[in-house]
Amino acid sequence: MAKEKPQPDPHAHVAAPDDIWVTSPDGDLAQGFTLPPGGVSDEPADAPKPGRRWRVARPDYITAGGRDLRLDLIRGFMVFVMIVDHLGENSPLLLLTGGGRFLTSAAEGFVLISGLMTGLVYRRIILRDGLSAALLKLLQRAASLYAVTVTATLLFVAFLLAASLPMSRRIETGNPAAFVASILTLHQTYGLVDVLLVYTFFFVGAPAVFVLFEHGKGRLVLAGSALIYALSQFIPNSVTMPWPIEGGFYNLAAWQALFMGGLWIGRSQARLPTLGHRATRYGLVVTGGLMAASLGIFALLRLGGTPPFNGLVPDSEALQSARLWAEKALFLKSELQFGRLIASAVVIAFFFFVATRFWRPIRRVTGALLLPLGRHSLYAFTALIAFVGLFAFARSKLNPAIASAPWLDTVIMTAGVALIWLLIKLRFLMPTPATRRYWLVAPLAAGLVAGLLLTARVDEANASIVRLREDYRRIAQRVLADPRPGDRVWLIGPDFADAYTAHDPGPARVFALSAASDSSDDPDAAVSLAAAGSSRVYALFYGERTADPEGRYERWLAEHAFKAREEWVGDIRLATYAIHRASVPLPVGAVWRGGITLASASVDLSDVGAGDIIPMALSWTAPDALSANLTVFIHLGPADGAPAAQNESAPVAGFRPTASWRPGETITDQRGVSITPSTPPGRYTLFAGLYDSATGERLKLASGEDRFALGQVTVR
Repeated sequence: MAKEKPQPDPHAHVAAPDDIWVTSPDGDLAQGFTLPPGGVSDEPADAPKPGRRWRVARPDYITAGGRDLRLDLIRGFMVFVMIVDHLGENSPLLLLTGGGRFLTSAAEGFVLISGLMTGLVYRRIILRDGLSAALLKLLQRAASLYAVTVTATLLFVAFLLAASLPMSRRIETGNPAAFVASILTLHQTYGLVDVLLVYTFFFVGAPAVFVLFEHGKGRLVLAGSALIYALSQFIPNSVTMPWPIEGGFYNLAAWQALFMGGLWIGRSQARLPTLGHRATRYGLVVTGGLMAASLGIFALLRLGGTPPFNGLVPDSEALQSARLWAEKALFLKSELQFGRLIASAVVIAFFFFVATRFWRPIRRVTGALLLPLGRHSLYAFTALIAFVGLFAFARSKLNPAIASAPWLDTVIMTAGVALIWLLIKLRFLMPTPATRRYWLVAPLAAGLVAGLLLTARVDEANASIVRLREDYRRIAQRVLADPRPGDRVWLIGPDFADAYTAHDPGPARVFALSAASDSSDDPDAAVSLAAAGSSRVYALFYGERTADPEGRYERWLAEHAFKAREEWVGDIRLATYAIHRASVPLPVGAVWRGGITLASASVDLSDVGAGDIIPMALSWTAPDALSANLTVFIHLGPADGAPAAQNESAPVAGFRPTASWRPGETITDQRGVSITPSTPPGRYTLFAGLYDSATGERLKLASGEDRFALGQVTVR
């Protein structure tokens, strides 16, 4: 038998100047490999160790200086997601980002990768310059973060007040000096900028962590981090912050697990192996499968029963209960619950394997945008805070119909990304060694500006609070005049909750929902919890789109509930909804002149009494685009008399005016008719029709009538 020729060693190649040594258990590197996060160890290796140490060509994602561009790219994508998610809520771009509704978000990825980069960078400083030098640099970084955090918070608040933006009404201005002092001492924060406060606290504690690592106490650090996280989940009161912070969203005891986990990986990078071709393939398949499973869980939790997924995802009562349990027990963002922690790890691991395996095409397509965002992520996020305020001010000057248009959200998101990228390229106001000392005194100047603005409006604010509390008292009296088991009161804007609950403390009935534009809460998840078991909802909005400036909660209600009435009580807009299905489908097919067709309707024609709401779902279509904005009216009354009850509004609670209808598109318009105590008992007919909002003229049906009879209802 002929002796088999020995196969050439795929790793025995002529050494190039940029070759690197890697550690791999099996040496399966010929067809591709995956370096650990941060690249390779910078510890010297004089000779390869057979079966363990291999010399390979440096991959494209590692620079000549040793920087791992994969981490910059992934962090750049996280910054892109943050920009898009905070500048709008109704755009196709949200298909790329998840819109803050996925099982994890950019905030988790940002914190995890920040911890990883901290471990990588300061470990190398320790190896090069010693522990003392690294600790000094950590403290300098913490001081810089403090200056950025405090300055951004004070200037953001000052701008909101100066521009009189809706979000500024949530700022307590009773004692301006105390408010500014609480920000300067890190006892007070505000939505959006609170993530910077979290980052600052992590860096304040990082020197002690590195000291423990260098003294061989790394396992103790990990065990302590895991214990603190577990206590935050199961015994939350046992790990409350000794440094109380008002206005913050993130639970530091829980979120430190992400930062510490990333820091440990970065600190231990030299001991992580390089994955060979086979292991890389397995890693990509496993993380891809877990990512697909995450998308499936997301679909069940967030998409069931919502347009356009009706009928595609089950929406049974049992599944709804499971959804609510999962939201509360597994995926609550502020507490970084266990399901969310696992989902964050899965998503980042999947992105890491994809970025490694497909580096060249990914960089070719996205690198020019994402790499600068990732390299300067803190600067980019700080710029985002400024743009959130500026774009909110611009929106406030627009017509509400334009301000809520999807195309405008897309324009604003795109402009925000482009402008922040441009500022990075221009290095506009970017700190340098020469200007860093000026940034360290910026908090004092920002505090002076914010203090002056707060003082200027303190009397006005206090008078406004007195009026506000009286308005909430009047609303509570109305709600409690006709209480029902399925009643829910939604307070949009948590800072106003105490003003209402002072008069209606029902814990099972009252829900405080965070203002969507300046909160990290998932509005869909929050509303799902608040809607569970309800049949009638009183939604309290402070001012015209003030508490819900992007219409997230109101849009959810327009799609899932039946709006019956709306009225102003002082500065509060009180909207009343029914939440149950319109049960009787009616064959309609009514056609108005011009081709507008009421194709179908589902109406609950059960007997009703005072306080009840008649729900209905109307399906409209038109063959051609409409130039006029028409109002839909529903009248309950006799055939030849004035209506006893009515509902008149633009379709879909104003979110789909008729001028926005596309030819042939079907518009589902859910609304209700409220029966007041003054409605006389009797048998009435429900009529539907349309009239021109500008002239008040009713449209005629093809038959010549100006309204269509949907059915009859008995009022008890």
